[in-house]
Amino acid sequence: MSIRIIAWKEIIDLIRDRRTLAATVLLPLFGMPALALVAGALASVQLVHVYVAYSEVQSKSIAEKIASQTIIKLRSQGLKAQVIVGPPLKNLTNIDVYLLLPKGFYENLTSIGRPVNVYLRVLVGSVSASTARNVIKGVLNDLSWGLAYKRVEKLAQRANITLNPWNVLVPVRVIEGFYRPGGAPAPSTQAEVATTARFIELGLFFVVNPAIVYITDAILGEKERKTIESLLMTPTSTWKLLAGKLVASSLIGFVAAMADTAGLLVYFMLLARTGLKITLGLIALHATTSAILVFMTASTVIPFVARSQSVRAGQSIAVIFTSLAAVIYFAALLVDLSKLPLMVKVVLYSIPFTHAALAIHYYILGMKLRTLLHELIMLAFTAASLFAGAKTFSSEKLILYER
Repeated sequence: MSIRIIAWKEIIDLIRDRRTLAATVLLPLFGMPALALVAGALASVQLVHVYVAYSEVQSKSIAEKIASQTIIKLRSQGLKAQVIVGPPLKNLTNIDVYLLLPKGFYENLTSIGRPVNVYLRVLVGSVSASTARNVIKGVLNDLSWGLAYKRVEKLAQRANITLNPWNVLVPVRVIEGFYRPGGAPAPSTQAEVATTARFIELGLFFVVNPAIVYITDAILGEKERKTIESLLMTPTSTWKLLAGKLVASSLIGFVAAMADTAGLLVYFMLLARTGLKITLGLIALHATTSAILVFMTASTVIPFVARSQSVRAGQSIAVIFTSLAAVIYFAALLVDLSKLPLMVKVVLYSIPFTHAALAIHYYILGMKLRTLLHELIMLAFTAASLFAGAKTFSSEKLILYER
């Protein structure tokens, strides 16, 4: 019996379970876009209540200016805001953020040397209040810089000095830039793409699970359905048997990987305002890496699943592998895996899932050979795991162990 026949048999079995197949494809395809839509929809309907209080009539115009700027900035972040300007309140019920311009505010504002105090109170435990707080602090910071500029300008006029107030207020200017490994300059857009790549590395986690589920079912499911005996009686080698199951399971996993790529693309399109950027090259690399990752994951699980005593034991192994992948890809979001101490890198590089994240990482840095190297390492893990699975596969134990 050839690998093609075994693979075709497995594909037919997998297609019969239409609900699982649909979940495998639709979850990554619509999952991340749904997250973006839900998050955006909830933020758009959430109303944050801000009250800007003035203690003196002279401060009213400043309070109204602060209120209008706050509304504009909150709306730019997708939040609905009700900003009220009025006299001081004693009861702050239904108020998320309370800003008070106290007595003496206007007098201090129009002087040259006095500090200008304001009081900002925020409702504890409210996400929208925390966002509004940061926005108001930004508005107040702009007000502070504008006031400082006018004060320096007045002092220069009194001293009969011609100068640019910004040279006094900001004497040190930081001119930023980015560079690639080796020192070649890099555009700022590459830094934005690099940030996007970290989220794509995290997205690899969603590719791993379908591959594990399908290869576990392809081997231990035969035992549960009591069809393993007849399959093992066919004149085919262990290597062909496992290879056929691997091909079939990986094909379904490839579909899930492509759905994951499409879901990521839609996700970033919906969150375009975040500043994250994605390129066609990055999409293509993610699709290729996901496909290899599916094939590698399924083959890596084979030696363990093939020696499991039961479906439950196989599912426990699947949980271990899924958890390991989660650790790696969540770590890739927060840590530069390529710059860890040598002993830590030795441990991480021995885990197959690490190389998928590193392939994307080095691609962003423009190090294409390193990317290719880690893709080849993933393929090497695939071949080694398939060989180990064929060598350790025991049909007697698979049949004789209790179901």
